[in-house]
Amino acid sequence: MLRVFFCTSGRKIILLLSGYDKARDLGKRRQNKEITKARKAAVRAMFAAGLALGMQFRDARVAQGLTQAQLAELSGVPQADISRIERGAGNPTETTLQRLAHALNGQLKLSRRTGWATGQSRVMC
Repeated sequence: MLRVFFCTSGRKIILLLSGYDKARDLGKRRQNKEITKARKAAVRAMFAAGLALGMQFRDARVAQGLTQAQLAELSGVPQADISRIERGAGNPTETTLQRLAHALNGQLKLSRRTGWATGQSRVMC
């Protein structure tokens, strides 16, 4: 338990801490930093996976000579959503990805994610 006492000496206030465990506090800080690093790494990996997925859709669309608007018409997915997916900024549902893959005459294969930073999505076109 941390207790805080104070006394005054002229115009100064002096704080006295009782029960403060510096080693325990430093250990918690290190642990929190490690957790933060792991979370940041997981977010980076998820962003990279989304970007890779988007690039695969973009490459398949361009290879077939389609614009985003034309793909939107073929798939029924709004053009703005296609743009977000291709930039890695979207969070598409499996149904949306299936519709896009079908419109591109491709096949969508999704693998189950076993952890935050693992798992792959691949579009086969």
